[in-house]
Amino acid sequence: SHSERLVALDQLIEGCEPGQVRHMMNVIEPQFQRDFISLLPKELALYVLSFLEPRDLLRAAQTCHYWRILAEDNLLWREKCREAGLDDVQEVLGRRLSSCSASPPSPSSVGPIPWKLAFMRHHYVEMNWRCKPIREPKVLRGHEDHVITCLQFSGNRIVSGSDDNTLKVWSATSGRCLRTLIGHTGGVWSSQMAGSLVVSGSTDRTLRVWNADSGMCLHTLYGHTSTVRCMHLYGNKVVSGSRDATLRVWD
Repeated sequence: SHSERLVALDQLIEGCEPGQVRHMMNVIEPQFQRDFISLLPKELALYVLSFLEPRDLLRAAQTCHYWRILAEDNLLWREKCREAGLDDVQEVLGRRLSSCSASPPSPSSVGPIPWKLAFMRHHYVEMNWRCKPIREPKVLRGHEDHVITCLQFSGNRIVSGSDDNTLKVWSATSGRCLRTLIGHTGGVWSSQMAGSLVVSGSTDRTLRVWNADSGMCLHTLYGHTSTVRCMHLYGNKVVSGSRDATLRVWD
């Protein structure tokens, strides 16, 4: 009977040496270690994982290949973004993608929103603000006593324009001045930067197109009759606004 078998097992275990008991444990324990997540339909497995905290999801992804597939499911991380209050993450990522490119991405080129990436970026930014010590700011000196009138970022480079008639290209990581762009005969009042392309507008009524890598002036654009006060670079076109009350579109 069942009870007799249990008594016989108890007597057998009592008569075993410690090494023999350990052997029995090694044989018996795997019988109870079942990967029930892998046995469930994918929808149910994802439902179970949805109750985990994000840090536990990241740990679960290290268990095996199938758990990694489940733990990185895009819709699962969309729910984690919603729980963290990141409902507008699609708009935020869309702006970030368009700011990294000279031309705006088409809907087909962007593809599905990587919700895990969005969540992790938000988490790292928040942790940086909350936990990381404030770094000593880098002071970039180069325009001396003149006024800095415009500033643009692209990757790890910064371009600054000044009323000393020049622009300077800086390394954001080292703080060094990489190039000085000389050519305007009046103060620089506007600029745009995309990759290695820099466009500047000046009180000398011209726009200049520069190569930030070499420091060379590629084009000088004439047409405005007063200070070029603002501009916007869009793909291979730039729109400039001037105090002459006109806008001009340049190729």
